[in-house]
Amino acid sequence: MKKSIPLLFSLALVVLAFSSCRREPDTLTYSSRPSAFLNAFYDRHKPRTESFTFQAAAGHTYTTQKGTVVVVPPNAFVDQSGQPYNHVVTVSITDLYKKSEMLFADMHTVTTGGMLLESAGEFNIKAVNSIQVPLELAPGAFIRIEQPLQPQQQIEPGMMAFIAEEDSAGGNGWALADTTSAAPLVSAQANYIFTLYSFSTPLGEGTWCNSDQPAFGSMPTTTLTLHGTDDHTEFATDVFLIFSGTNSMIHVYADYAATGSIFPYNYAPQGQSCTLVAIGAKDDQLYASFVPVTIGTQPTNVNFTLAPISENDFVTQLDALN
Repeated sequence: MKKSIPLLFSLALVVLAFSSCRREPDTLTYSSRPSAFLNAFYDRHKPRTESFTFQAAAGHTYTTQKGTVVVVPPNAFVDQSGQPYNHVVTVSITDLYKKSEMLFADMHTVTTGGMLLESAGEFNIKAVNSIQVPLELAPGAFIRIEQPLQPQQQIEPGMMAFIAEEDSAGGNGWALADTTSAAPLVSAQANYIFTLYSFSTPLGEGTWCNSDQPAFGSMPTTTLTLHGTDDHTEFATDVFLIFSGTNSMIHVYADYAATGSIFPYNYAPQGQSCTLVAIGAKDDQLYASFVPVTIGTQPTNVNFTLAPISENDFVTQLDALN
């Protein structure tokens, strides 16, 4: 298992990644997929959203099925014109803790700069009024989200609050939360406390938040190039890396300018173990490949070949990587 790294060192690494590598094309949403079969497959397995309804003037506390506690104080909302809203409100939350959940939600643990993060939990949260119009948090108000420790997990003092946002290059990635959007993450005895001050826009899509720290500290990186033996355009192939010993995963995107099915990742941590998970579909049949990978000290190439697989077998193999 890896060792924790000090908070200030973690922060320095994050800032460096943001400032020097902002054009890495890592995103947090699926690109347009031509396969309706794959769209339906992901939809069947994506983490489900829980909602709770209450009077905004009274506030409410809700605990999700995964143990996430959402604390909404009284009078926490305003409408989009900035007027206080004290009527019926519905808050929705989707919480992710496992690598398999992050894969199916396509919420990988990577900064916009390409640095791999270790997650203590991700969530999407939004609030709407009785006719489903999104609300904003009132000035000075906040929502507190308590993320429980998972089995075998210990409190890591370097964990920080991140929020998904669009960068100047048009991509989406995890950015360190500033003081106007969230408070610094608090580590309690058995959970992490994420205090959210403002929702992201567009309000209707909710705000994605993440409790993270750099996964492997200052470990040197190299290029990992994944070669599919099948035509990725024919199978609408998605490729992911699921890391061992840390709650980290990345969606690796195809290089459409290259010849063949090439999926490069330029920030692969040297010496680390992971599993390449490729997913595709053809003629309403699911295809996949699971390939153990050890990242070398030099640029590493890994080949994979898609093979037919049942949906249940795929889910079983993916769950084993959690």
